[in-house]
Amino acid sequence: AGTESVEGRYDERFSSVSSLLPAGTRLVCNQSRVFAARIFAQLAEDGADANDVEVMFLSPEAPSPDPARCLHEPPDGQTWRCMIRLADVREGSRLTALLGAGDSKSDVSLQFEVLRVYNPWIEEDEPDGVEAAVKLVTAGESPPPTAADMFARFGEIPLPPYLKRKVEDRDSDEYQTVFSCSKNQGSVAAPTAGLHFTPEILSEIKSKGVSVSHVALHVGAGTFKPVSSAVVSEHDMHEEQFSVDVAEIADISDSLDQRAPIVAVGTTSARLLESLYWLGVMELKQQPSSTSSSHAIRRLEQWQPYLLAQEGAASLPAPAEAFRALVTSCR
Repeated sequence: AGTESVEGRYDERFSSVSSLLPAGTRLVCNQSRVFAARIFAQLAEDGADANDVEVMFLSPEAPSPDPARCLHEPPDGQTWRCMIRLADVREGSRLTALLGAGDSKSDVSLQFEVLRVYNPWIEEDEPDGVEAAVKLVTAGESPPPTAADMFARFGEIPLPPYLKRKVEDRDSDEYQTVFSCSKNQGSVAAPTAGLHFTPEILSEIKSKGVSVSHVALHVGAGTFKPVSSAVVSEHDMHEEQFSVDVAEIADISDSLDQRAPIVAVGTTSARLLESLYWLGVMELKQQPSSTSSSHAIRRLEQWQPYLLAQEGAASLPAPAEAFRALVTSCR
């Protein structure tokens, strides 16, 4: 189909996206990979009469908030924030995970001990539940598997409701973007815009002189949990973890210096770039954002960008300057 323009807008098939990206463009893609975050379990105290309870794992709390790290380590003792679709769960409750379909390895067990209950979890057309922290307790296999392997054994890929179908085995590979990388597992939903790309489209884009930068932002509960506060300023957004190689930040900075177009693939890549900008602004303003002596771990609070914008509306740095400052501070 040819491109049709109506008042500056274009109607085009996505397979022709390479024709819309000029040479020199930098495409920023989210490499995060979806893991089998949905597990069904039963309350241990309910015995043989227990009903199946959905447990959606959202993000780890310990030993690290980085899901990619935790998923590559043994799960026993890890603490995760999760959604438990059962309203009367309380601290001290213990749930026993049910083996996934077709898995007969009954010698392996996985339990969740509820450590903290944070708040109710209310979703339209779904049973009420709670948001809680649980400790993983495993037994029955030596050497122990990684948490990713254990989730894959007991859990399933959490397909979004709009797909209107049950999970299939193929979803562990097909409900992923072509950019996804196994070392960057950690999302509970795929970065949706990236699902439009195929290896062929990506190859064609690169052949047109477009550069590709890879980043990783792990999609968490904030992408689908409803806003329940009457005033948006009272809504507490969930944290999301992201990681970027310093070399990638430097490449993006170079493209900004050259005034090359920067195209973020979807909102996850866009908010990661925005976060990098504000972290760079904090460096220039000499406001600490590092949470480790190596300066490798940074933190951006929910309302910090708005406060920084109010403080320096007339003198905010250009994106290239902010990215350069961040590169310098990380090296």
